[in-house]
Amino acid sequence: VSAEFALPVWDQRYYRATYQLTQYFPLSKAWTLGMNFQFGYGDTYGDKMFPFFKNFYAGGIGSVRGFENGSLGPKEYDPYDNDSDNLGGDRMATFSLELLAPLPGGDRTLRIFGFLDGGMVWGYEGIGNGRYRRQPIDFGDLRYSTGIGVAWISPLGPLKFSIAAPLNDESGDDVQRFQFQIGTGF
Repeated sequence: VSAEFALPVWDQRYYRATYQLTQYFPLSKAWTLGMNFQFGYGDTYGDKMFPFFKNFYAGGIGSVRGFENGSLGPKEYDPYDNDSDNLGGDRMATFSLELLAPLPGGDRTLRIFGFLDGGMVWGYEGIGNGRYRRQPIDFGDLRYSTGIGVAWISPLGPLKFSIAAPLNDESGDDVQRFQFQIGTGF
């Protein structure tokens, strides 16, 4: 759990809180179930706007694989541009489930996994002419993906390679089927 607050005496007047739960369950000597849930909420007090540099982002190997990094959620509206900019948002929910098993023929540092991810970001969406409106939280907006991958505890640190298939991508979503990560597990 983490939280941050801007003091109301300064120009920025916001608060932001995140909650993350990561848990691994050994199913047998070889099989493990990993779960990761993350929720974030931010808002302002007074009549100030939520600072854009504190926005949450989702999409990519750290949250919802199969979608480009930071691409889920509100987008800048531009009627002349089909490739709208991702804005992020002041509310976020993501989850990941992974089933890990040893890779046949590999050593203990190499594992194969299957996964199911989901998530979305809600915030202010552009509606044209420099105007924005706050999106309501609707869990029906969640994007899901599934896929397989390989995890390797290398001499340089943990590496993950994933191939994902979005299950409910919509027009305007930025899809990225192959992704890799260096560092943490989730």
